[in-house]
Amino acid sequence: MRYLPNHDLLDVVALVWFFLCWIGFPLYSDRIGKSRGNLLGLMAQQREDWMTRMFGRDNRMVDIVCRLSLAFEREHPGLGGY
Repeated sequence: MRYLPNHDLLDVVALVWFFLCWIGFPLYSDRIGKSRGNLLGLMAQQREDWMTRMFGRDNRMVDIVCRLSLAFEREHPGLGGY
């Protein structure tokens, strides 16, 4: 009984190579990224800096949502109740 019928040895080798690359590249890039830095690490640092700055700002989105819901309730009474 063959597990992969109608496939050449080259097809099996290509499939094994694909899975090795798929599993091996994240391991390789994590190891290299620790020593030299990588794009993913830099983006994560940027997001962390951005979130830290956001904590120091006023929360304007809540104000905007409250104002919009009040304006909607004023224009359409009885439809905005939850």
